[in-house]
Amino acid sequence: MKLMIADDHEISAAGTVRLLWEHWPDIALATTIDSTIRQLDARPVDLLLLDVLFRGEVYRSGFTILRHCAARHPATRVVLLTGFDDGMTALAARDQGAHGCVGKHNHPDHLVDAVAKVLAGEEAWGELLQRPTLTRQQLAVLGYCARGHTQQQIADQLELALVTVETHLSEVRRRLHADSTAQAVHLATRLGVIIPDEWPAAPRRKARRDPNASGQSGGGVSVVD
Repeated sequence: MKLMIADDHEISAAGTVRLLWEHWPDIALATTIDSTIRQLDARPVDLLLLDVLFRGEVYRSGFTILRHCAARHPATRVVLLTGFDDGMTALAARDQGAHGCVGKHNHPDHLVDAVAKVLAGEEAWGELLQRPTLTRQQLAVLGYCARGHTQQQIADQLELALVTVETHLSEVRRRLHADSTAQAVHLATRLGVIIPDEWPAAPRRKARRDPNASGQSGGGVSVVD
């Protein structure tokens, strides 16, 4: 069995290699998103153990690799490592093609058991899928925010009261430990909780002509509503 560990924390990754090497000695190591994808394309593996967050990556994460693997290497089994102890990351991972998810707070034996289980053709989610996650409506509100919709536009689109949209966003920020909606959108995108392209872009605001102002050509000046 060939394994690969993708983790940007080299000390942590080395410890994981030592932990698993006794059982599966053929292990490759990658420490960036790009190097992981290159190695996978050059030498597919039976199982990829994948960290979620990578330092220096603003818009990409382990979910970038997961989606690439699901599309290009469907035979590769994928287990995510996460420091987030809620159900959101695990649910997003399952929906995007992973076969298991292990919390970093677990005992090392738990990781060994999960890898063995997934290599045997089963799935390994433990208690993570039983943890609270975002509701479908909260995900929709967050998805529309990611595409530039205002809260009023979201309320109109989802046929909700404006105060309900505000309540959903407040709960999303609380669960993601985010200080702002923008931070919540950014974190949820990196964690794979939402994929912004799944929601329509906000409508472009129309420009109107202001008859009370004049430009250099003598005509009215365009004003964005």
